[in-house]
Amino acid sequence: MYPRLILLTLLIGVCPLFGGDYQLDPKQSIFAVVTQKAGFAAALAHNHFIAADPVTVNISCEADPATLQLSFSTQVEDLIVDDPTRTQTWTPRVQALSFLNGEFSEVSEKDSGKIRKAMLGKKQLQADKHKEITAKLVSVTAKDGKQGSVAFSHQLEMDITITGKTVRKTILANIALEGNRLNIEAFTPLAFSEFDIKAYSAAFGAVANEDTFYLLVHLEAEGT
Repeated sequence: MYPRLILLTLLIGVCPLFGGDYQLDPKQSIFAVVTQKAGFAAALAHNHFIAADPVTVNISCEADPATLQLSFSTQVEDLIVDDPTRTQTWTPRVQALSFLNGEFSEVSEKDSGKIRKAMLGKKQLQADKHKEITAKLVSVTAKDGKQGSVAFSHQLEMDITITGKTVRKTILANIALEGNRLNIEAFTPLAFSEFDIKAYSAAFGAVANEDTFYLLVHLEAEGT
């Protein structure tokens, strides 16, 4: 039995001194969540790294980061489960954030297909009814935070919509601008129950997903 999954992805931007629009560098960016196994037979389950590719995003703002305007969307059919290259690339950052119990294990292509089918099914993302996941930035605040060994400099308020339900979340973020290029890192825990989704559970809870899952974003973009 494999845990059923849910994916939430979002994109975050920042203002340069001169203001303007940005274009995402998809090869240097990741928009993903991590789900975590649970239950007393968790050894039979897996932690999962799920990414969205491609994504649609609009970013613009003036000199003050508070003027940032951001919207994001992805099709639920564009979710990628346990891609080995992505998982290996981002595992060191997951470890630095210190939220995951255990490690990522190798998942066969066949099992990834089963996991993805469950993720898109009626008890999770309901892909037949809700084809899109969206997020919209509400505000940016300069405020320090920390997760694991990673220090953060900002908090973002985002409205996140999954399966038709919108939840406002506070997200830790780092914002860096080098010339005309911006780098953003963002992290927050979320919960299946916040979106009226019951976390996967089987064998009377022996094999399950935790209700909490984790958003991980690294964004690189260039001014246009």
